[in-house]
Amino acid sequence: MKHVILSNGEHLAVDLFSKAEEPKLLGRETVTLGDLALARDETWREALRVGKLDERGPQEFAMRVLPGKIAKSGRMEDYLIELSDGDEVYQRRFTIFSLAPVARRRAAALIEAETLPEDGAYHYGLSSIPRSPSENGEGEIKPSGKVIQRSEPLVLEEAPLAEFLAGSELIPCETAEPLEEPQPPMPVFFSPGVWEAARDAARRGGENESGGVLTGRLMRDTASPEIFLKVDACIEAEFADEQKLSVTFSGESWAKIREVLRFRRKRMNRPNERILGAVHGHNFLPSANADGVRMCEACAAAKYCGRTTAAASTDDFQWHASVFGGGQPWAISVIWGYNARGEDDWKLYHVSDATLEARTARRMVSAAPGSA
Repeated sequence: MKHVILSNGEHLAVDLFSKAEEPKLLGRETVTLGDLALARDETWREALRVGKLDERGPQEFAMRVLPGKIAKSGRMEDYLIELSDGDEVYQRRFTIFSLAPVARRRAAALIEAETLPEDGAYHYGLSSIPRSPSENGEGEIKPSGKVIQRSEPLVLEEAPLAEFLAGSELIPCETAEPLEEPQPPMPVFFSPGVWEAARDAARRGGENESGGVLTGRLMRDTASPEIFLKVDACIEAEFADEQKLSVTFSGESWAKIREVLRFRRKRMNRPNERILGAVHGHNFLPSANADGVRMCEACAAAKYCGRTTAAASTDDFQWHASVFGGGQPWAISVIWGYNARGEDDWKLYHVSDATLEARTARRMVSAAPGSA
């Protein structure tokens, strides 16, 4: 995989440092174009939302990676992804946290080399490093690139977003503090009964994890460039390998899901219905401490319990990236778990800052336009 070359002609890299008063450089990992696939996809999604780029797919646009702000330490704080098509240009800024998988990759290599203990702590940051002499010259790679990935052609059905908003309500999570979203994400609407069906799929495994996929349509507002999701169904993942701490979709699982989706497209006259995300259950309680205590001292008085198994794990992120990281940045992931009090808890995630971030969604309470 080609290494990323910044617009200044240097490589983008992630540096790992020891946690000490005088941090020591432990290792360095050069970022590849593949590492930026989710960031590229997210940039395209946000460009679509404001009408800057079209639906052809992120792989169809030239990409540049630009250095970000420089901190007092002289290190980069962030970086920018730029997608362009002729004179049409769109940029999005990403923090160092978007490259956490790169840091973990280098940490794993250091642990294997016994340079970093398995429980070793580290800091990581971004750097812009010169290329080696062998990388310069006539054959140099230009500071742009494409990650070639193919997915279904994107079709946006037109619908009035204002009517969806008027006919819906926020889906409440009674056991979690309401989310604050200073920058509203792409709207997501669940058709009546689909949210409940998603919960059933997540809990069907009992003490084991179980799940399914969410299907529906991508919509474009008739009064603005904004795009949004209408989730029409939850298809359970049959024939999956369901364990206490994991659920693995088998080939039979995907074959059955595709069969049901083909049936829905034909029988319900929804040719543009597609997989929009997934749902699964973390059907276990948060782990207790060494004394066997699960709830903290503040739990009895606190309005909400922050210890929950509804959190997206590293494995959840990797699964989401591998399944939806090929130009499907609208994909969502719902995780049902329990908090330390044993209460039902859930979180809905989408890709933001090239990682999974919790967000809100809405449920239709009246017939939505284009609900047929």
